[in-house]
Amino acid sequence: MNANISAWQFFGHEELKEYILPETVISVEENAFYGCSALKRVSFPARLESLGKRAFMKCVRLEEVMLPDNISVICTDLFSDCLSLKRIHLSHNIREIQDRAFYHCVSLENLILPEQIHTLGRSAFERCISLDSVKIPEDVSGIENRAFAECWGLTSVQLPDTVTKIGKYAFADCWCLEAFTLPEKLEIIQEGAFMNCTSLKEIRIPEHVTEIQRQAFMGCTGLTEIVIPEHVRKIGKNAFACCHGLREVSVYDTTDCMSSGLLQHAEAVHLHKKNCSVTIHLEQHAQEELLLTRFCGEKDDTRRRIFFHKIKNPAYKIPLAVLRAVTQEDSTVFRRYIQEGLTSF
Repeated sequence: MNANISAWQFFGHEELKEYILPETVISVEENAFYGCSALKRVSFPARLESLGKRAFMKCVRLEEVMLPDNISVICTDLFSDCLSLKRIHLSHNIREIQDRAFYHCVSLENLILPEQIHTLGRSAFERCISLDSVKIPEDVSGIENRAFAECWGLTSVQLPDTVTKIGKYAFADCWCLEAFTLPEKLEIIQEGAFMNCTSLKEIRIPEHVTEIQRQAFMGCTGLTEIVIPEHVRKIGKNAFACCHGLREVSVYDTTDCMSSGLLQHAEAVHLHKKNCSVTIHLEQHAQEELLLTRFCGEKDDTRRRIFFHKIKNPAYKIPLAVLRAVTQEDSTVFRRYIQEGLTSF
């Protein structure tokens, strides 16, 4: 008897509804059951050791899978686009879930990740819209790009302190995610990591974070306040754009946040310096903010002077980080204003 199911062996067999793998089989090669659109059930032998890439991709009627104990890797696209897959029983020996392993498994409801897992690949669970909660094992050190993007039903995520990286758009468009605890060792919040998480009500930025990249929290309309730690030096473009519910911001004067959208809707900004802090009260769509925005977007030096000098409201103080960002340190036009600003708060 053959010890393996060869590559493409049952590719596109639309009549296949159930398959019991012989006990002699130890491997299923790549694309073996790709596109078996009628396949509902498959039974694996206990001695099975490996499942190849895309082996069950687009088996749209496959409902439940129980993997034997010898399987240690869920390969790339293994169950991608299995639209009816509700339950997956992962053995305790699973170490790695590769890229797009469960991509677009829209019916997948319950997910228990074995404690031995150390790797979750890119888009591993992207568009698993029925997932409600997930607990990441202790050995995982990074959440890769788009790992849980567009998991619309996801309400709860538990991350261990071992996680030092959350990839680009890792939790983007998780509309039902209400609270999220970032691990203490995290240093960079990458591009679009929580973009359009509209139900996210609170997020605490860990002290070790030094950079918040572009669009990281863009469209998080449920956020009402945010505290930016002292070590954050740069907040990328539109990182907090369209956060219409954001009313209170706490930020240090050493943080470059000019293009972040952080001050766009804020009513109270707590600007911290080494020995003091101030609160700047802004009206929504304040004229000063509009002029400053136009100033930053203008390339002609003469027109930049015009926009800058139109800011006449004595009660409005431009944050030092904003000033430093727009002056680029070499413009003599604003150096005096910066020097005055250093003592005016």
